[in-house]
Amino acid sequence: GVSLCIFDFMSDGLQIKRRGRGKFLVAVMSFLPPLLIVLWRPGIFIEALSYAGVFCVILLIILPIMMVYCVRYRLQEKTHLIVPGGKVVLLVTAAMGVVAVFSRFLL
Repeated sequence: GVSLCIFDFMSDGLQIKRRGRGKFLVAVMSFLPPLLIVLWRPGIFIEALSYAGVFCVILLIILPIMMVYCVRYRLQEKTHLIVPGGKVVLLVTAAMGVVAVFSRFLL
């Protein structure tokens, strides 16, 4: 999926048509650099996945917790709570996210 997105991004950004020679050129520009990198260092893909996991934890766990905290306790918005729990639940969930992030660097 990412490769197809890069393929479309390259063809749109460089304004190359996706037919004939243009399609081949965009395919080479999209797929050759990752192929060369993986051939040069085979374990780099797994390493990149672990870094991507860190960013996913930050985006999907830590940032939403920070947003909920700001809306509930800093702005003191009185809205219908979709997720029950107070500061303790936010703190425990944030701690689990922080442990997940730092476990990548400790292992």
